[in-house]
Amino acid sequence: MKIFFNMSNLLEYIKCQRFIVKSELDYHWSNMNLNISQSDFLDKTLGCIFDSLEKIAESIEEKK
Repeated sequence: MKIFFNMSNLLEYIKCQRFIVKSELDYHWSNMNLNISQSDFLDKTLGCIFDSLEKIAESIEEKK
């Protein structure tokens, strides 16, 4: 199955995925048995990944 996005929807899709991933992590956080430094590292890493994806999507949209 191929999914095609127009560029204006790409940023919204990425923001939605960020919300889904963060929600799932929050839900399962207690089952992961992570210490505070591990959970903080994971949270910051995911934040950086999604921030980068959003910047890429914005850049693509600007060039369009």
